[in-house]
Amino acid sequence: SVLVSKLIGALIIFGSFTVKIPLIRNCIEAKSTEGLAESSLVSEILSLTISVCYNILGGIPISTWGEYISVLAQNFVLLGCIWYYGQQPAVDTLKKSVIYFGIIFALMALLPASLRFIMPVMGMIISWSGHIPQILTNYRNKHTGPLAIETQGQITLGAYMRLFTVLAEVDDFFILFACIVGSMFHSIILGQIIFYKGNTKRFLAGEPIEEEDTVSTGESMLGFGELQTKIGEKVVPIIDQIKSNDAYVHLSDFADEAHKLYSQ
Repeated sequence: SVLVSKLIGALIIFGSFTVKIPLIRNCIEAKSTEGLAESSLVSEILSLTISVCYNILGGIPISTWGEYISVLAQNFVLLGCIWYYGQQPAVDTLKKSVIYFGIIFALMALLPASLRFIMPVMGMIISWSGHIPQILTNYRNKHTGPLAIETQGQITLGAYMRLFTVLAEVDDFFILFACIVGSMFHSIILGQIIFYKGNTKRFLAGEPIEEEDTVSTGESMLGFGELQTKIGEKVVPIIDQIKSNDAYVHLSDFADEAHKLYSQ
């Protein structure tokens, strides 16, 4: 129902204020952002910015997208960490900032209403191009760097919860499709965090990643396939329960199961 959807939307927005704090903490403690793909983070920032502009212009209820604003703020902190620890020149930072605000102005003030439909399409393409580099970076490194299980688990859970609120409150194919694909990408990254947990612990401790701790492509795909099946078995019943309007209190089950899988 719409009432349950509003409640879930409020929970997502409330939870989003700390969703990336563990990742930010990991970067500061390690004094490094190795393992984070800057292109992925920038793509997420652009994608979220376009989504915020599209939702504002379209008059879509903030209960279905409000978390984008807080996640954007946290992404800017992470981007600042990348630039700080990477010692990026101030001139380059200024140039990128000017380009960013120029994009916002173009979307909000210059784009005709008849062409606004291209905004979610752009957002989806940018989002996909951002997630893929992070997934590939994780695969090449055989670890997930400072990516935190708490952060990614919360993001993935929120993605599936958001999918429900969009189904209940928004009649927009592009937004729905973006939610479905976004949930898939978040699930893959969560799977990598769980699968490479041993190597990641060694990396964060400053220890070398031993050869026997890496896996072949076939073993990786097999292991991730099993993981994806386990996650799917937990997610589908929870979404079904949400739709039946009598079990929204169990929404944390997915995050709990992710922690159990991670600790195995």
